[in-house]
Amino acid sequence: MAPQVQTLKAQFFPGSERVKIRYGPYTLKPRDKVTSLTGEEGAFSTVAMNMKKPCAGKCAITFMQAGLEYANGTQASTETGSWLHHVVQMASGRNNRDTVCGASGIWALMGERFFSSGNERTPTAFADIAGQTVKSAFKIDESTRFGMQLELMNMDNVEKQVWYTAEYEYLPEAAMTGFKNAKAIWLDVTNCGTSFVSAPADKKKFTYKMRPWKSTFNGQLLDVGEFEFLMKWYH
Repeated sequence: MAPQVQTLKAQFFPGSERVKIRYGPYTLKPRDKVTSLTGEEGAFSTVAMNMKKPCAGKCAITFMQAGLEYANGTQASTETGSWLHHVVQMASGRNNRDTVCGASGIWALMGERFFSSGNERTPTAFADIAGQTVKSAFKIDESTRFGMQLELMNMDNVEKQVWYTAEYEYLPEAAMTGFKNAKAIWLDVTNCGTSFVSAPADKKKFTYKMRPWKSTFNGQLLDVGEFEFLMKWYH
């Protein structure tokens, strides 16, 4: 059994630390035994709260990457019939409020969306990690709690156990000086809903429009990613 927390070599800003945390296990039923609400065979959805954080007190996350593993730490991937369909991680606490939704919609209860990934497992940077010219990070403190909405898929007719993994590179409190706050701007068809809208059954062409969002602060765009997931830092 691979350990829950693994210390890795930090790659970016001086003073950084890096860990991989395993969450689970999650049991994937055989593909022909499970069908999700959206009709996807072999799909498994769950919500987890009070997830283990990379630090107990104040720290600032500069980089994250999602993964999926079996008990011994080997990668669970499409080659072995296991899919990390998608994950959305949220933070709740005295300093966490969803950037787009604020106190409205389900995210007022679920928390601030700050990270997402899918089966491609794209890395997410909360700073300019390559040139290190923009010093920014997603900051958390002792009041912050982590949660997630997770969907996995089993493509085989054999039950499996898997663990969701998250790699965090972060700056301890002593190394956070001079780093600006990075936040996620999450824009989709429902904006503050469930990010899921059914296509009309009787139409071949149709249009959906999101509720407009106007920024209340100035910032610099850092990146654009999956799910129209935008990163920025602000003064």
